[in-house]
Amino acid sequence: MNIKNKLLDFGTNPLVSKFTKPIVETVVNAIGGKPADIKTVHERLQICRKNTCGNYIKKGENEVCNAKTGGCGCFLADKTRLADEQCPKKLW
Repeated sequence: MNIKNKLLDFGTNPLVSKFTKPIVETVVNAIGGKPADIKTVHERLQICRKNTCGNYIKKGENEVCNAKTGGCGCFLADKTRLADEQCPKKLW
């Protein structure tokens, strides 16, 4: 297993995400990330959960766009909440 895959596995570990989520939120707030409205967040998550691109995985409590299968590697709970973010597969 290469180092990238090890880091991805580590980063999607539910125990680790409890610590990384507040850090991500702090960074987003510090750089002025605009939050998406709740309707947009729910629509984006529903699209991801349909898994039409084949990259959606659930690891513990986390939903991830799996980089191992060509996804962006993002934690969907975080990425879908940012108004200016886009799906790299152009699904939303």
